[in-house]
Amino acid sequence: MCSHSANCSYCHLPHHANITFDKRQWQQLQQMDLASLLAILLPSLRATLAAADLPREPAAQLLATVEAQAAPTALQHDRMLQRTVRRMSLSAMVFCELLQEHVDHLRHEMTLP
Repeated sequence: MCSHSANCSYCHLPHHANITFDKRQWQQLQQMDLASLLAILLPSLRATLAAADLPREPAAQLLATVEAQAAPTALQHDRMLQRTVRRMSLSAMVFCELLQEHVDHLRHEMTLP
């Protein structure tokens, strides 16, 4: 609670800014194959799906599909890249421009009703 209550001009609500990669991060990600890219996104995807209020089965299917396609171990990447990925929303991860060519393939891998 803010001590200024109704007179406060600062918004205390969380805002979901559009998280984007900087030029160096973008170049680093473009050089990765799909398995490495998914390995980078996987820890954040797990946390986001666990916190999201989504139907259990589709979330589990998505996670299982990504886990099957991801590289067994993520290469070490700089902390800023990892921090940026952690701050991304679920939709930003799923619709990441680098993944667009692979999204249909991943959809076919999933067996949703």
